Amino acid sequence: MELGLFLRRNNNAISGLTTAVIIWGASGLGIAAGAGLYFEAFVEASLILFSVNILPWVIKRLGPERFC
Repeated sequence: MELGLFLRRNNNAISGLTTAVIIWGASGLGIAAGAGLYFEAFVEASLILFSVNILPWVIKRLGPERFC
């Protein structure tokens, strides 16, 4: 069973990592909600949204230029 694909480009950049991580996070979120752990599912959803939407903006604004 193939769970994700990570590609290495010519400039040593890795692509496909964010998509694979979001798939794993969504599956964990579904398991937590299905098990009745609603608070934990809410915290996980908040962390996923923060890391996908807000954290890249923070890294671009405050982080070194090599991360941009």
